[in-house]
Amino acid sequence: MAKSSPDWVKDAKLEAIADNCDKLVLCEGEPSTYSHVSNNKGVSDGKRLGTVDLATGAGGGDYTIADNDGGGGGRMLTVGAQTGLTVDVNGDWDHVALVDSVNSRLGPVTTKTSQAITTSGTVDIAAFAIRDKDPT
Repeated sequence: MAKSSPDWVKDAKLEAIADNCDKLVLCEGEPSTYSHVSNNKGVSDGKRLGTVDLATGAGGGDYTIADNDGGGGGRMLTVGAQTGLTVDVNGDWDHVALVDSVNSRLGPVTTKTSQAITTSGTVDIAAFAIRDKDPT
């Protein structure tokens, strides 16, 4: 029996991220709880080094849903580039988290090449994609 997952199913998952994740958080270390992304590094169990507000909604803000261009078919949610983000806490930035601050939920987390950042400095984040590939 063949496996399949129609685009509308993938889009529903990606739309849930785009509609709810209203913050992008720079982290030192992998966040696995909402507390990690809601507290600055050095406060409680915080891993947050900085944050930026995102405009929610696919196609109308910082998110776009389209066919997966990375191979394997499926769909992808692109998070638009963010420039001039102010750093709140010194640290080694190695993860980016999407966060639903209204419902206190951690969303998708991705890694990046570690970069030392300093308080009051600024950083840029290139656009990145969350992919939901076709089943194999």
